[in-house]
Amino acid sequence: LWIISYPSGKVKSEITYKNGKQNGVTKNYAESGQLSAEIPYTDDKVNGTKITYAKSGGKLKEEQHRDNKKNGQSTTYFQNGKVQISAVYTDDKLNGNWCEYYDSGKKKMEGRQIPVTEEKIKEDPRWAEKEGLKTGPWAMYHANGNKLMTGSYTENKITGKWFAYAPEGYLES
Repeated sequence: LWIISYPSGKVKSEITYKNGKQNGVTKNYAESGQLSAEIPYTDDKVNGTKITYAKSGGKLKEEQHRDNKKNGQSTTYFQNGKVQISAVYTDDKLNGNWCEYYDSGKKKMEGRQIPVTEEKIKEDPRWAEKEGLKTGPWAMYHANGNKLMTGSYTENKITGKWFAYAPEGYLES
């Protein structure tokens, strides 16, 4: 176990090594002493659930990792502890269901994301900055839970008909 400290002497990190590589859960702390992150390592690679904490002490983010990349469920939280974004990753790219919520807990937007292809990046290098592309049916919701808009995307481009609804639920356009 290695303990790294701030100049003040307070613990900054606790890191476990085995055979010269990080193995076990590394804990990072703010200078206030508050736990800021727990990161599981196996042979110097992040493997397992990485948790980042808010200053309030609640979870800010939980991400599944395999071999230093986001793989699996990723969840971001509001300060009130409710889910803000739920997404699925494969090799650090969005790849699956994606859902954003209001801080009330009601859905704000949902759909599916796919990884950006190498072809797309060759066409325009700016695509490399994207974690994923919206594809297929998507829905957006009013804060009251009623649908706001529905329609489809093809690789981040709006396609086909889209429908817009009033907060009361009736079709507007």
